[in-house]
Amino acid sequence: MSYYSEIKQQGNIKTRLNYQKILAKWKKFKKEQSREKQEYLDQYTFILIREDDNFKFYEIQCVDTYNKHYADFELAQFISQIIADEIFFLIFLGEDNHVWGYQIAPKKVKWMSKHFIINIM
Repeated sequence: MSYYSEIKQQGNIKTRLNYQKILAKWKKFKKEQSREKQEYLDQYTFILIREDDNFKFYEIQCVDTYNKHYADFELAQFISQIIADEIFFLIFLGEDNHVWGYQIAPKKVKWMSKHFIINIM
């Protein structure tokens, strides 16, 4: 999308990767993108929320959640590379109340329409 929108997330990203590995993968992933996409991806960071014996749980943090999320699909692609075995929902709410998002599973990203999102919220 190319206008202001707000990033939402349903739950936390569940992974087996520690923080250093997440950062290394994120850095490598961004370098593989176009210069323009790199600039937009730079607005996102991952914050470790909690961990248990086998998993770490991260939250996406954005410089400003109400922003131009031009790299929303690329962000979803990265999450699909690190997520463990559960589904994660990344949702955006546009300034005109348009809603879209992604259903993310390991190595899979599925675009979701407003109608699907309303049913899961």
